[in-house]
Amino acid sequence: MVTSNNTTQGFSNSLIDLVKNHIIEDMIRQVKSNSKIMLVDSYTHDIIFSIFNRTELNNENIELIYKIDRKDSFPNYDAIYFVSPTETSIQYIINDFNKKNMYASANIFFTNTISDNLIGKLKIISNSIEILKELYIDFFVFESRVFTIRSQDCFQKIYNSKTQDNALEDISEKVISLLATLGDYPDIRYYDPTGTNSTISSKFAYKLQEKLDNLADIDGDFPKKTPYKRTNMIILDRSVDLVGPFLHDFYYQGMANDISEIENGVIYRYTVSNGANKQEKLNESEEFWNDIRHMYISDAMEYIKEKVDECTKVFASDDEKVTLNQLKLQTYEIPKQLVIKDKAAMHQKLIEECMNYYTDAKEINRDVATLEQDLADERNNTSKYLEQIETMIQDRNLNMREKMQLIMIFVLCSKTISKETISNLCENACIDEKKVYDLLDIEKQNNNVIISDDIITIKNTDLKDYLNEKRKKLSKNQRDEISDLSRYITPIRILTRDLIKDKLKDKFFKHTNLSIANEANSTLKKPKSHKILYDDVALEIYKPTWARRTSDKNIYDLRTYGPRIIIFILGGMSYAEMREVYELVKEFNRDVIIGSTSILTPKSIMDEIYMIKTDIKSRNTVNLRKKLVRSYTLNKDLPRSSRSIKRK
Repeated sequence: MVTSNNTTQGFSNSLIDLVKNHIIEDMIRQVKSNSKIMLVDSYTHDIIFSIFNRTELNNENIELIYKIDRKDSFPNYDAIYFVSPTETSIQYIINDFNKKNMYASANIFFTNTISDNLIGKLKIISNSIEILKELYIDFFVFESRVFTIRSQDCFQKIYNSKTQDNALEDISEKVISLLATLGDYPDIRYYDPTGTNSTISSKFAYKLQEKLDNLADIDGDFPKKTPYKRTNMIILDRSVDLVGPFLHDFYYQGMANDISEIENGVIYRYTVSNGANKQEKLNESEEFWNDIRHMYISDAMEYIKEKVDECTKVFASDDEKVTLNQLKLQTYEIPKQLVIKDKAAMHQKLIEECMNYYTDAKEINRDVATLEQDLADERNNTSKYLEQIETMIQDRNLNMREKMQLIMIFVLCSKTISKETISNLCENACIDEKKVYDLLDIEKQNNNVIISDDIITIKNTDLKDYLNEKRKKLSKNQRDEISDLSRYITPIRILTRDLIKDKLKDKFFKHTNLSIANEANSTLKKPKSHKILYDDVALEIYKPTWARRTSDKNIYDLRTYGPRIIIFILGGMSYAEMREVYELVKEFNRDVIIGSTSILTPKSIMDEIYMIKTDIKSRNTVNLRKKLVRSYTLNKDLPRSSRSIKRK
């Protein structure tokens, strides 16, 4: 019997619930009308529908939801504008009320801070404006413990010295909106092993600290008073662990997003047996997905089969005589069981799609995945796998992206490697070796890459040595099957555990504000009870208006057990890192949130690496991402002779 892995129920700290309540209380219900229309831009449209469904909005008297460029007039409806603070949005609002009022009133809510110049432009329609407010929701809630910051070409901009500063400025504005929404003024710690404040993490951390200080100066109610300890925030960038996102994931959510085409990690489109096209939202409101997304793939398949069997048993009866009441009960259960059966069938199809990637003619993919784990294991000497890699990259069942991915993992995990070895590997795989050096440029952020005339040396840093020692202890409890294909433990798991236990080393993670750090480390009075229920505290004193007291006394605040922890990764996070956060919440009963600029799969990080140093303007004119597999090749149509590789 496979049990559910759901770790989100019973806790009050869901980001989805917090942001949903914020929008309802501080935006929707601020407009006292029974007839409301919501107008959104493309960006805010995605924010709204990442946490609401249409029924929930209709229950709040939102009868219509339109894009802001719609020209339809509803003079009896009060308009709620939820838009980005841009000149385009402002002009659309002005046009709606400048000559003829298209709506009864304008109630304008911005995702973030709006400039005085743009506010000044709204004076022309001031008589029509009832509410003008900065809502501070400039981020996307992906799951109850996961948020993302969408910023175009963010990965390339972060790792490009010419665009880095502007990119970090833009990202910091969005992260500040998250902290403002949470009411958190955290103790910020950033990765900086040299203490020179030269890392990307340190630059970003100080930008964030400055904006936090400014927000506290202008808003007397920030941060919100709570009975809990100050939040801890860790900031690092992708260079701390480049290997992890390249590894194939064998847990359901990560594997599905790696192998299948799932839009934004949520929308799964598929074809059923009768040829009809269907789509399903894979989010926490979908019961099966919520239960099995963090399961190992074979466990997920077993769980779904059990659910299908349960549906079958509902209608099965050994009795020859069926009473009228039994028949009524079965009739009542039919619609419910049909829904369950359809959901189970969808998941069964997706799981089979994932597992087929590693079976039959594509058995090479399983061998590659096992080799990836061997390479990532610091206890192994990577040079002994060179001959195996040479054979694999000439296998026709691997596409160019997969070959390049394997080569990059090999290079990152090697202590030393010759330039000739890299050249020969790339030539035999028919891929562009310049992209390997682009990857090494990111790894250089840790000051551990030395490139001489012939040899590339990737030194072990103190942090890497520390992480490897921790991995040895944590890996002892892994199942054999899981340790074979998913034995890699990410730094996020290790570092967050250390922070929970108050053992995170200052040597690796510095504080932006020492006075705050000293305050956080000082002895504070512990709660009388290990678990503080909402109804035991006068929460209206401590909580923002949108975070209402719950009526469920079994729901409690995880900050009772210790301070909230926010992890933010510049350059993208993996599904494995997200899953490990949920596991830590379950293990320690702590409020842990993870966020990043994007969510990475092995495919998407390959795409990001490929586009580094590609001219941004030229990228915008073509849909480059759909052509990347072909683009990895060098003169693919020309025959190349296979060259032997000298071992170094």
